Amino acid sequence: MKDTATKPAGPESGVEPAKPENAQQSGYYGLRILPPLSAVVELMAIVALLLIVDWIWPALDINNIQPSPYWLPVLMLTLQYGTASGTLAVIVAIIAYFSFVTLPEQGVGENEFAFRLRILSQPILWIATAVVLGQFRMVQIAAKRELGQRLAELRTQRDTLADYASRLRTRCDALERDIAARPMHAGAPLLNAFAALADVKDSFAKSVEAAFAHAFPDATISLFARTDAGLAKLASTPWPVDAHWAATLSPDHPLTKSITGAKSKLCILNAADEASLAGQGLAAVPVVEAASGKVIGMIKLEFADARVLNAGLLRQLDVLAAAVEPGLARHAAGDRAGQTKIGLLKVGS
Repeated sequence: MKDTATKPAGPESGVEPAKPENAQQSGYYGLRILPPLSAVVELMAIVALLLIVDWIWPALDINNIQPSPYWLPVLMLTLQYGTASGTLAVIVAIIAYFSFVTLPEQGVGENEFAFRLRILSQPILWIATAVVLGQFRMVQIAAKRELGQRLAELRTQRDTLADYASRLRTRCDALERDIAARPMHAGAPLLNAFAALADVKDSFAKSVEAAFAHAFPDATISLFARTDAGLAKLASTPWPVDAHWAATLSPDHPLTKSITGAKSKLCILNAADEASLAGQGLAAVPVVEAASGKVIGMIKLEFADARVLNAGLLRQLDVLAAAVEPGLARHAAGDRAGQTKIGLLKVGS
């Protein structure tokens, strides 16, 4: 069943169909100054009908019927289209009235003023009707045009909201399917990477890089091992080719002293730590061997988004340090054993 309550009125009611886009700016909803074409056509049809009836039945003398048949176009166009069309109907009716109607003769004793008033009474009433009733009709037309404009705006808003809701529903469905198709929970990759750190069969450096990548996506973070020459980079997430960060820090470097000597935890958010970091990163924490309590390495965050820099950053790096400590201790022990073996071979030779 069609909804006819919200359907814009057509030309027969004096209201044009609503246009949703730029109607107000183009003046579409403004009132017409000239009569519309439909009013002219209707006026010609009514006058032609009166003339045809008068020609077919001349004995009827339609032009002298009271009230005058020319009230018909005046009332119809005024009540339907307003003042402009009503005025046009009045002009045509006056021309036809004085062209086809037999004017009465002046009565005996009737003065000129009374005679003229009797002749012009109907044209004067037509003009008054077109002006008064036409203005009331113009107010109604203006109100309907405003309602049509509001209806067009509401339809545009409705279509926009419906389109947005449809696209949002499609996106939600896609997200639901993506979540439902995931084989594991969100933290599983990070937990698997931590588990690989304890697996001696895998490469320790690759396991560290995987753990760092899952812990701090889109960031540059590295693990430094402590050596006799200071701190040397052992593993890292993607390291830019043109990076200004040093891959090896000497024992005299401020960052090396703070990490290996004072076991400090440094963050760029603390003004006092900027001198120790010396432009080498945003944060750094030591990796302390659980058995001996000695510093065997360092985890350093070189680059990350601003949202990563928060009050909990050092605690997060401590978690990574505790996770890599067993593997780094084994790695350091293996290096010391290798160096001892090399030294014994040199002595033996």
